Amino acid sequence: MIRTKALKDPTPAIPVLLGLCAKLAYATFNARLNATTEAGYQLFAAYDGDAVVGTLGHSLVHDICWSKTLYIDDLVIIENRPGSGIGGGLLDATIKTAQSLSFDHLRLCNGLARSEANYFYETHGISASSKQFVLVLNGDH
Repeated sequence: MIRTKALKDPTPAIPVLLGLCAKLAYATFNARLNATTEAGYQLFAAYDGDAVVGTLGHSLVHDICWSKTLYIDDLVIIENRPGSGIGGGLLDATIKTAQSLSFDHLRLCNGLARSEANYFYETHGISASSKQFVLVLNGDH
């Protein structure tokens, strides 16, 4: 049975998170994880027994247009587990957290070509409302 849990320490989720940015050197990944965690990044982990099989990382954001927003930075599921309910469980836990903390919105960005992921978000009531524009100033992506 899959269960979700908020993590105070991201260490158990590192093997799953590494799948998100496999092209990064570990030192770069680790530095970015530490910096985001220090800035308020939080994680939910999905467990199958003792093994972490998925993660959802989010940040708490306040801005003029969207007000108090829970921003999903990443949702990562280990390979060979589509349709297992892992992503839905993580998303549900995150939505409940945002609602319990009286957030106004939940937002995320996803690649346009990731049609399966886009469909997943839409089936969970998250509608596409904008396009993300990126200018790389320093670094890889």
